[in-house]
Amino acid sequence: MVAHGGGIVLYGDNHLHRRRDMDIWYFDREGQLAGPPSLAPSGKLLGLFSDESLVIAGAMEPGLVDTRMVSAIMSVPPAPAGNEPLRAREPELLFLTAIPKDPTLQQYNIPARWGHAPWHTSAVAGDTIWTVPSERPELLAVHRTGEVLLKVRWEAGDRTIPPEASAFGRGAERHPAARSLEIGTDGLIYVQRLILRDGGLLASPEWLVFSPAGELLARLDIPDDSQHVLAFGDGVVVTTGQNEVSGVGEVRYYELTRTPSRDVAASQSGNGRMAEWSYFVGQSEGKVDVDSDWA
Repeated sequence: MVAHGGGIVLYGDNHLHRRRDMDIWYFDREGQLAGPPSLAPSGKLLGLFSDESLVIAGAMEPGLVDTRMVSAIMSVPPAPAGNEPLRAREPELLFLTAIPKDPTLQQYNIPARWGHAPWHTSAVAGDTIWTVPSERPELLAVHRTGEVLLKVRWEAGDRTIPPEASAFGRGAERHPAARSLEIGTDGLIYVQRLILRDGGLLASPEWLVFSPAGELLARLDIPDDSQHVLAFGDGVVVTTGQNEVSGVGEVRYYELTRTPSRDVAASQSGNGRMAEWSYFVGQSEGKVDVDSDWA
């Protein structure tokens, strides 16, 4: 599900009739259908371009590369209007990503357990795809024409996987630098880091906040690992999780308040401007502090 143009686009799997296609529905904010349904190639919906073309990450056929799982980032123009679901026009290939396959199941398109998942670290803003395409700590802004507009690198520390961490499979040298990427309605890019703890990969509570110009603006700490971040709004973060008392799933939002920051430095291509502020996360029951030092 993605928000676009004041409405919502749903991308759903139809197992009954069309195994190789996904259903697309367009809704307004009141939940009413805002356009005819259509079909598109299966994959993961990353967002929509300004002309409402869908941007989809879809896995290529297994066997193309023995040791790598190749994914196509493609643009799919909207289907023509009609009363029946129509297949969207042929997709346009924008670029490819490749990650290691599971070494024990290389004949299938199954990523290694320690591998990077670029479909979780890519999102769309306007006609630009923001992506962390590989396990490296590197953020790219790629125009729909394929031109790389911006490349930002950050210091991710030692990501070496120790020999005793055998659960990650053979051949792993280091763990990925990023787990998730979100673009807020404030236009900022939020990248969640990954950490290695007790022999396993965990989502870090730390999010790096970048401006569209590639400046590192803040380090945002969301320490409650029972909360899954859904989206960042203008001054808020929306999460989902389970109520510890009732056991019922909840959607919550927390206010983000800017506070004075100490020096925050980014290792990046282009200028090395210093951040002047960081984020503070708060809620009515208490406050969650943020370490704004860059280490």
